[in-house]
Amino acid sequence: LIMNLVLWKLLFSSMNTAQFAGMTLSEVILFFCIRRLVLYLRVGSTDTSNKIRKGQLDYELVRPIDYHIRMIWGSMGWFSLKFVIALIYFFILLIFFGLATPDSLLVWLLFSISLTFTFLVSFYLAEILSECGFWLGKDNSMQWILSGLLGFLDGSMIPVNMFPAWLQMINNFLPFKYIASTPTLIYMNKYGLMWGLRQIGYQVIWVILFIILLKFVWKKGLKRYDSQGG
Repeated sequence: LIMNLVLWKLLFSSMNTAQFAGMTLSEVILFFCIRRLVLYLRVGSTDTSNKIRKGQLDYELVRPIDYHIRMIWGSMGWFSLKFVIALIYFFILLIFFGLATPDSLLVWLLFSISLTFTFLVSFYLAEILSECGFWLGKDNSMQWILSGLLGFLDGSMIPVNMFPAWLQMINNFLPFKYIASTPTLIYMNKYGLMWGLRQIGYQVIWVILFIILLKFVWKKGLKRYDSQGG
């Protein structure tokens, strides 16, 4: 994070400008700090592929509760723990960088709602990739691909609102920006009320689409499941 911010400070100094693509240096610093905090709260991976590979999914299938419901509640437990740690991280950054905080309760509310859907979008995406283990054995390659796409298209190097117009248009139809950049920009009040609600609506749509896709992958995957050695 420090290296990233130093590079952006050098960029602003070399260009001798107060704004770049509509963002000041302080806003860029705020974007990367909040984005890092939000990204810490996402679900990066699940252990379904390991259970498939080791033949341990049998123990889950015989439980009197839907597997995905149990998984998401388990992940929410970790989310709650990480949220407490993230708050400590946030206050450290707040003091160290003097970060701006929203002065509107409405912005805080939208940010909180968006964070919830950040968790849901990332969970279902991670679980879908993990269940590719029905076919691939391990999901490492899929996780690497996801990390690469997420790292670029979610604004790890460049804030998404600085992308060229054609890339922003493509990115709007992909799930990656809705995992961390959407709540970050809501926090920065870059969207306003109506556009912020629309962005949360897109997060909801991706959750629904991923639930449908997950059910399809699960149904097809169970037909291939072999628990030899489990």
